[in-house]
Amino acid sequence: MKVSTPLLILCLALTSCAADLQVKRMQDFTPRSKTFVFISDSRWNSHFREALQDQGLKALRFASRDTVISKGKDSEYARISQNAEAQYGLEITSWHRVAGTNNCLNSSDDMMMDVSVEVTDLVTNEVLLVVKAGGVTTRHCGVVWKSQTVFEKIASTLAAQWK
Repeated sequence: MKVSTPLLILCLALTSCAADLQVKRMQDFTPRSKTFVFISDSRWNSHFREALQDQGLKALRFASRDTVISKGKDSEYARISQNAEAQYGLEITSWHRVAGTNNCLNSSDDMMMDVSVEVTDLVTNEVLLVVKAGGVTTRHCGVVWKSQTVFEKIASTLAAQWK
């Protein structure tokens, strides 16, 4: 009985520390593709890419592809750049650990955090959506194994917006 009360308090504290999901639609648009590209590098892109793929969305690594057509003198290369097929760019614009929480026990990548993601139309460079959510970065974090990760929350929100 003595162990269960602190455990219950710990569970409630860990699951209530993160920010609620917020979606701000910057303008009306009709999605034309379910393919995105990350427009900046983040340590969280691989977690986010997996969550997007689970929702039927595709996230490319680069915005363009280079094809080397010949090698010249002094390590010069002739290249042809091709635009990637993505219509929309994703960027994790901010992330920070939730105040008052510690990293999870497993590794430095397991933590409670708040994340902001922007979706940009790559043709017009206009920001279409801003999604903010909070939660755990992996399912291994603490005692909240079965809850959605912050990236799964954002990915399911994007999938709902893309229907």
